[in-house]
Amino acid sequence: MKDTDTIARLKRLRAYSGLTQAEFATKYEIPASTYAKWENGDREPAGYIVSLLERAVEADMSDATDCD
Repeated sequence: MKDTDTIARLKRLRAYSGLTQAEFATKYEIPASTYAKWENGDREPAGYIVSLLERAVEADMSDATDCD
């Protein structure tokens, strides 16, 4: 069964980053096929992975705005 909350969190996170699935996967060192399966609901990442990604993206976006 697809966890729509996890899928939505991943999609929101990636949209916030402004990256495509492939770019996001490359930047955060996730195999592109794995990330695509997460967003499609074919596989589910462990909760801690989503939390770590949220922290990493937040930090990266904060660093990007600090440079402006």
